[in-house]
Amino acid sequence: MNRGRFAGFAIAAAIMLLDGFDIVAMSLAAPHVMPQFGLSPGSMGVVFSALLVGLGLGSMLLGPLGDRFGRRPTVLGGAALLALTTLATIASDGVLEFAAWRFATGLALGLCLTNTTAMVAELSPPARRAATVALVSAGMPLGVVAAGLLAPWLVERGGWKLIFLAPGIAAALVALCAWAWLPETRAEQRSGEPNTAARGHLLSRLLQAPLRGRLIHFAAFFGTSAAAMYWFTNWLPVVLPQAGYETSVAAHYLSLAQGGSIAAGVGIGWLIDRGWVRSSFAVCYVVVLVALGLFLIFPPAHWAVLVLVAGGGIAGAHTAIVPLAAKGFPSDVLASAIGICVAATRIGAIGGSMAGGQLLEAGFTPAQFFAAIAIPVACCLLLAQWRGESAIKVRQ
Repeated sequence: MNRGRFAGFAIAAAIMLLDGFDIVAMSLAAPHVMPQFGLSPGSMGVVFSALLVGLGLGSMLLGPLGDRFGRRPTVLGGAALLALTTLATIASDGVLEFAAWRFATGLALGLCLTNTTAMVAELSPPARRAATVALVSAGMPLGVVAAGLLAPWLVERGGWKLIFLAPGIAAALVALCAWAWLPETRAEQRSGEPNTAARGHLLSRLLQAPLRGRLIHFAAFFGTSAAAMYWFTNWLPVVLPQAGYETSVAAHYLSLAQGGSIAAGVGIGWLIDRGWVRSSFAVCYVVVLVALGLFLIFPPAHWAVLVLVAGGGIAGAHTAIVPLAAKGFPSDVLASAIGICVAATRIGAIGGSMAGGQLLEAGFTPAQFFAAIAIPVACCLLLAQWRGESAIKVRQ
């Protein structure tokens, strides 16, 4: 592996880790922010959704800039913007300011995620593309693990604001490293393919067969998977205390679930490279459905394994969809395709986050709350097994 490729993978992994930390930062701060500012679960749902709306718009509108101008400037700019907006969140003192800065953070995340994923796919050997993208993408759940483990320690030493200060400073350092060492991986320079982005034909090409059906299918898969994942992840630190857990323990359980997702995501990515796409997703989702049903049977004191299996399986499968998409589209439209899929992800994530808040306000018990997540998970199982003309196919 040459120095440029190693630097690209290392910086991409660091960005993924920071993205994972930043995505759940508000969820981990919520138990402390809500009583301080008198926010209801519904109000926090708006704040959660602001990040997701920004991420969706950033992915769809800013992400394709990488297909036109290259990965280096877009990844570098996204990391710098992520640092600025994360640090600015510290100054918030109400729901509107929290929502505004989380929206801006979402724009930065959207710009980063789409082009970081595309960059890793372009740097990876074709035969190991899915496994490599899944391995680097594992930085995101690893960031969630780090957030869950560090949040109680940070809050104890400086309050909830340190949950945003730490990743903000780290993002600034990563931006400096990207400026110094990140290579350019523009698709037309690597493969000799025509740069359709330069001619403004990205969207029209994606809307032509056979990419149109594949794009719709991937967007539906991304969105439904995100609904399940954010339904589970955003509200886990809030729901578990209602079941009798300490807030710090709930944060550690979030880390437990994301730790399981790393193994699940990398494992599914490895199987995808060997052609076992449907079977790998089927096993994962069936196991998750069983675990969600068992929340209704076992008392909260025995939920640790269920959180690991259900949360890890949902997030791990979602992680594996990313390298699947990276193998499903030509490199010259890859960032644009991923951007549209990530935008669909945010729509699903908004729906999942809002659904979770509504169920809590409607009086659902913690066990009923978790069991209800089986609905989007079952839809993911069906989407993964679809065999029509728009069925998920991969390029080698």
